[in-house]
Formats: sequence, C-alpha cells, structure tokens
Amino acid sequence: MTIYKQVSELRLPDMARIEIEHQVADPEIQTRLTTLTVNSKRLEFPRRSLCLTKETHSESHVVENPSIRGVNEIPRRVTKDLVLDIDNDEEKQERFYGDIASRFHSVNSADEINMFIFSYDNGPRDKDNPRKRGPNKTPTDTETEYLCGLLDHMFNDIWVPPIVRGLKASEYLPYLQSFYDLAQSKRHVHVAGLIPRFGRLDIRRLTELYTSHDINYLVMDFDERNPLALIGSINMTKAIASAIEDRTGAPCFVHGINVPFYRGLWEDEILPARDILLFGFGFDCFGSSHVFRPWRPMDKTILEKIKNEPKRYRLFNRNDFGYHRDNTIKPREFEEQAPVSVTVSEVKNAGERRKTRLLESAFNAERHGLEVEVLRGKLRAGKRLGEYFAGKGQIPPSVLGRLYRQK
Repeated sequence: MTIYKQVSELRLPDMARIEIEHQVADPEIQTRLTTLTVNSKRLEFPRRSLCLTKETHSESHVVENPSIRGVNEIPRRVTKDLVLDIDNDEEKQERFYGDIASRFHSVNSADEINMFIFSYDNGPRDKDNPRKRGPNKTPTDTETEYLCGLLDHMFNDIWVPPIVRGLKASEYLPYLQSFYDLAQSKRHVHVAGLIPRFGRLDIRRLTELYTSHDINYLVMDFDERNPLALIGSINMTKAIASAIEDRTGAPCFVHGINVPFYRGLWEDEILPARDILLFGFGFDCFGSSHVFRPWRPMDKTILEKIKNEPKRYRLFNRNDFGYHRDNTIKPREFEEQAPVSVTVSEVKNAGERRKTRLLESAFNAERHGLEVEVLRGKLRAGKRLGEYFAGKGQIPPSVLGRLYRQK
C-alpha cells in the first residue's frame, strides 16, 4: 500500500481556500483515501453524496447514519422565465431562496458539505404547447450573471455551473468561461470545474480552462447515462485531474453527478451495479441522478395503466454488487449489522409509486454509503482492494480489469 500526504491550498484571486489532503492510494485499484476541507467542514472520502429535495423521503431526509452522511446535492431546475421573473422582484427572490432553505429542516448544514446542482433551460417555449421548449442556447453574459446570483447562497459550499443540456462543446465553452470569470470576481467562493456530457475529445478542451483557473475540484455530469458506456469520458476527466495534479503538485478531487443505477430489462433477475464502481475508477464521490426529462404526451389508457400498476424496483446487494429485482429479493440476504433507516419491507410496502421510487433510491444510497465506509476502513488499514472487488460476484471479469491502474 502506498502512503503519502499532500495538501492543496489553492487560492484563486479573492476566492476562498480549498484544501484537499491525499492520504492513501491503493497501488493496484484506482480507489484512494482523500480528505476535503471546505468552509471549515472536513470530511474523509470516498463517500456517497445524498440527494436533498423537499420530498420527505428523499435520500438525505431518510438516511441518518452519520458515518454515511456528509455531502448533500440540492437539485433544482431553473428556467429563463424564472430567472427573469425574480430578477427585480425581492418577494419572489425570497420565495426562491425559501424553497431552498426549506429542504434543510432535518439537515445539519453547519457540518455537511452542500452543493447546488442546478440545470438551466433557456430554450423558447412552444406557442402551441407551453410545457414544451425548443433547444437550449448558450447563456448570455447577463443570464450567466443571474445564475451566479442564484448560486450565491449561505448553504451552497461549492459552486457548480448550472448544467445547460443539448449544447455543443463550441456553444458550452463560452458559457463556462464567462461563469468562471464572474465567479473569480466574487470573494469567499469555492468553485468546481464542470465536465458536461461531451465527447472525450471535447472534454480535453476543458483542460486549459481549469488549469488556468487553478480549479482542483472536478464535477463530471453523467446525465443519467451508464458509467461504463462513458468510460472514454471518465478517462478524459481523470486525465484532466492528472494534468492539474502535475501542474500544481497537489491532489485534484473528482465527483460524479447524475449517476443512474441501471434498471435494465425486468426479465433479468440481477443486474451488475455500475454506479458504485466509480469508486474503483478513482472517483472520490458520486450522487444519484436527478435529471429532468421534458414532458412528453402519453396516451391516456397507457397513463392510467401505469398509475394503477405497482411500482417495480431493484435493490442493491452489498454481498455481490448486484441490483436484485423486486420479486426475487430475499430479505435475509439484505440484512445489515449496523442500524439502517430503510428496510426491504419498507420499500416493498411503500404503496404509492412515488414513495416506492424515493425509498428505493434511499435504500440503495444507504447501502452504497455502508459499502464505501468499508472501503475507507480498508484503505486506512493498508489493505489491497483488488481481491475485495474480485469477491463481488456480479462484477464481470472484463469490468474488474478496468479498475486496475494502468502500468
């Protein structure tokens, strides 16, 4: 086991300090032990972030174990109409920020790192269907300034540029440049380098932008895509992190957002977990998907059938790293020695489709958290992780081989 300690104290002009302490790295698997300090909040990674919404059963409201908690992702969809509507209206601004603050009623924001994960839609509305929008466009400097204003909140510890989906790299880069120029003019702001869902060659173009701004925290948007299908983008993101580390001589943090778990075909009783493998690929943190998909018209008969059918679900099994189909789950195989907030029976008996989906997500996030706590313990103890991952029966050998460091 390789043991080393480096501390990054990078300071952008007039910006707050980000400290990343890289302590232990497994010599074979890409997993590593890292400590992040932001706004006097200090946490050890790898760690599973939790989704925090107003929903009573969202991940962060449900999961209680303090060893699992620590990072909250606060998703919110923002439209151009909303931005323009609240721009000069203090009452509407207060309501917007009040909506954000209401999510923290059961969360200790003083001890946990919170990140606003906003998506921004500025495509024109369809005249015939107000619920439908045209393609997004590159945000103007004024729009970008408004978005920075929305991120400027006492609960937001790390600024992530709001995600604008559907843009080409040539359209996205001017927006990111404008965002970081504006953020750099603010005081006491921590910023993250956003890696949108580009092709891997376009991702490479972000290297100079982030190294020139001395950004040492990268956030890769998986856009609800299978991580193994984005292996090229993962490798390019890691290459940017390596370039930053080579330039600064200090660690770079890598965080995945909008990472889905794969439900696949219901004919398959067990599906290999792809999300939690990101820790094996060297990611320090990841969170579940909260991507908004545009409304699509649906036949009333089909819609009624969906409403009346029970919600299907899959649950993560730590023993084999598989997602097990609802009607094949044996509760004994999912029992935990540590106290848990969500049980198999609670998911099974949730009743409402929405509650079932939320508890399914909270159950899986909690098991991810318990599993990554084991990984942290093994890294601290100097144990190799290759054999541990190999013991998970649902990881195919071809995938396991990708977790090993390139020699």
